[in-house]
Amino acid sequence: MLYHADFFNDQPRVVFEFNLGSGLEAKSRVHDRLKLNGTGISLVSGSWLWKAEAAQVSGFRFYGTDQEYERQDLMFGIEYAGISDASLGLEISRRSYPDFDSILENPPNNADEHVVQSAFNYRQDFWNQTLHLNSFALILGESWNKGTKARISLDYDWFDAFSVGGGWLVYQKGSYSEYSSSTSLAFAKQISRNDRIFLETAYSF
Repeated sequence: MLYHADFFNDQPRVVFEFNLGSGLEAKSRVHDRLKLNGTGISLVSGSWLWKAEAAQVSGFRFYGTDQEYERQDLMFGIEYAGISDASLGLEISRRSYPDFDSILENPPNNADEHVVQSAFNYRQDFWNQTLHLNSFALILGESWNKGTKARISLDYDWFDAFSVGGGWLVYQKGSYSEYSSSTSLAFAKQISRNDRIFLETAYSF
């Protein structure tokens, strides 16, 4: 499978200007136009699903340089559905900037040359497939030391068109030494204080 996309970056880039009196000032937010070219493959063997994807994304811009950067993305995953009414999966992805410059590490960019993410998920149905357990964890870093996001939820189909549920969402910051600047560490600390319990209902017309 081959694919191509031409889109705007969901994450805005802040455009700064330097003033002698006040230093750096944020002037605007820009969504850079990106281009993605990639390929993917999926193979089924019994209860196992194997998948792999590779992509190149171009058009990234950063503060302090006029150069456009490319990012290379790789992903490998596996899913197992041999358990009754259940499935579990693992995906590992790596994002890299091949032309990475040291200026990208500095504020306000705070970019990493390589980003490794590991995603785990487990789903199971109970009570004649009316109660649904969903759990997901995203772990950052090659050594799993750059923080974790985890979500677990239970949803119950009260009747065909109506369901209720709830769960727990957890953010965990990583080791202090893994952050490239005090700004990125402060942001991670702020995010880690946003653990929450949630309730939800859904009605289908």
